Amino acid sequence: MYLVAHRATERGANYALAVRLAEERKKRIEAQRAAWQSAQELAQEKEQRRKENIERSLAMVAELRAQGARYRPTYRAIEARACRVFHVKPTEIRSNRRHRDIVFARQFVMYWTVRLTKLSLPQIGRLIGGRDHTTVLHGKTVYPVKRAKMGRHLKEAR
Repeated sequence: MYLVAHRATERGANYALAVRLAEERKKRIEAQRAAWQSAQELAQEKEQRRKENIERSLAMVAELRAQGARYRPTYRAIEARACRVFHVKPTEIRSNRRHRDIVFARQFVMYWTVRLTKLSLPQIGRLIGGRDHTTVLHGKTVYPVKRAKMGRHLKEAR
C-alpha cells in the first residue's frame, strides 16, 4: 500500500489554498478595520478642534461686544463672500461682462458694501472695476427688489 501525504493530493492542495486565502482575507479585513478606526479618530479630533474654535470665537465675540466693539467687514471680505456664494471669480465681478449671474453677484457686493462699510459710492465704484457712482446707486437699490421677488426682504441701504 502506497501512502500519499495529504498536502500532495488535490483535495489537500485546495485546502491549503483555502487556508491561505482565508488568512489573507483576515489580514486585509484587519488592515481595513485599522484604517477605518484611524479615520474615525481623525474625524473626532477634527470635530473637537472645530468645537474648540467655535467656543473660542464666541468668547472673543462676547469680549469684543462687552468692550463695545463692532465687526465691520471690508470690501474684500464682502467680495470674497460673494465669490463663494455665487461661484464667480473676483475678476468676473470687476469685469464688464453682463451675464445674469455675474450681475447679481456684483449687485450683491454693491448693496452689502454700501450697507456695511463707510465707503462712498464713487469709492465702491472704483473698487468694482472702475464703475460710476450711479451704477453703484442702481445696484444697491435693485438688489433688495430682486431679493424680495425671491421671498427675502432686506432693509434699504443708507
